[in-house]
Amino acid sequence: MDKQKWVGIFQAEWPLQCHTLNSAIVLAKSGFNIDLFLYDTHIIDDFETLYQSSNINIYIFDEPYNGENYSGTQLLYRLRRKLFKQLNKFIEPYLYHSNNDNFIPYYVNKNVFKIAKSKQYECLIGIEKLGLVWAAKLANKINVPYVYHSLELHSNNHPYCNKSLHIKRLKKAEEKYHKSSYATIIQDEDRADFLFKDNGIKSEEDKIIYLPVSLLGDAFPEKLTFLQEKFKIDKNQLIILQFGQASRFGIELTQISQKFPQEWTLAIHDGLLSNLWGDDTYIKKLQSIDTKKRVIFSTDKLKSKQIKDLVASAHIGLVLYSNSCENDILTVFASEKLALYLQCGLPVIAFDYPGYEIIEQSKCGVLIKTIEDLPNAIKIISNDFDKYRLNAYKTFIKYYQFEPNFEKVIKMIKNLSVSKR
Repeated sequence: MDKQKWVGIFQAEWPLQCHTLNSAIVLAKSGFNIDLFLYDTHIIDDFETLYQSSNINIYIFDEPYNGENYSGTQLLYRLRRKLFKQLNKFIEPYLYHSNNDNFIPYYVNKNVFKIAKSKQYECLIGIEKLGLVWAAKLANKINVPYVYHSLELHSNNHPYCNKSLHIKRLKKAEEKYHKSSYATIIQDEDRADFLFKDNGIKSEEDKIIYLPVSLLGDAFPEKLTFLQEKFKIDKNQLIILQFGQASRFGIELTQISQKFPQEWTLAIHDGLLSNLWGDDTYIKKLQSIDTKKRVIFSTDKLKSKQIKDLVASAHIGLVLYSNSCENDILTVFASEKLALYLQCGLPVIAFDYPGYEIIEQSKCGVLIKTIEDLPNAIKIISNDFDKYRLNAYKTFIKYYQFEPNFEKVIKMIKNLSVSKR
């Protein structure tokens, strides 16, 4: 492939997660040169892996918080970003009613244009709403197609979109620029149908690329002892893992765990609660409920390898989302922890939501109606654990392995290149 074929990826005001990292890595391995533009983005530990590729250039504007101390230059960036946001608060009502969509500071866009103007981009990819708007405005300026990579279904009725005028304005901008995007990358058909209807767009099937939230690499067959060693758990204990936000059914799970037999342990891991949000009061509340000591609380911020070690030391994974909105209900192909559980061979227990029937069809888990059904689901899996574990690996390979799933995106970008000739 021509060394001068470029793809630009844009992300702003959104945590840098596996979706962006994996896309950049696989595109680079496929021969594309990548410009990754980040603004006001929380950096995760595995960000260093991107620097290992000579095909990936990373541009961080207004140095994001990553848990480290700031240098003098970083402090200046942080101050400038804060001033920009404070100014926008005062003029937000005007911006909202005038449908102004200038979310990224002028000095950032000026630098981005300097970088981009001399390169031959096949396309620009915008991650989430602000990434879309940022990519679209540059794409229109340099006359290249842009693609929307949608992650969250924040509709006009979603509480998130009513938090502030800034987010309401961003939702309006999403609708505007989604209409003119060359293609949409989204997890599955159900989420695509919802997104296109919410944005008032007629969907074109050949312009939609279905990309489940997936993980790089093969199934991870090792059975490790991370949790057992850290929390002094007997090797014969059955560990049921709630990974992610502790606030998702944390109280209900802790309460029902008090009825667990002694040989079952509930593990709740939330590495952001204390480290990013600086709040440990919720964990203390859960600890006060855990009178029979059936729960272990893991709150350390872990690197990717440690996270996989933690998950691989558990036995059953819980995939429990609320039913308050489509963004949480339509999650069978939009849940990173589900992919992670299956990669590590953990059978799963999930609510019986649309799409989740593949869990029971694949015999890699059990679906429940309510939290009260959890103990029975655990018994079903534990009675035939080896079968469920083997099927978990098979389901990961079939649905949640990143490399084969991403081939559709690579094909789309290569077709763009051919059409330009």
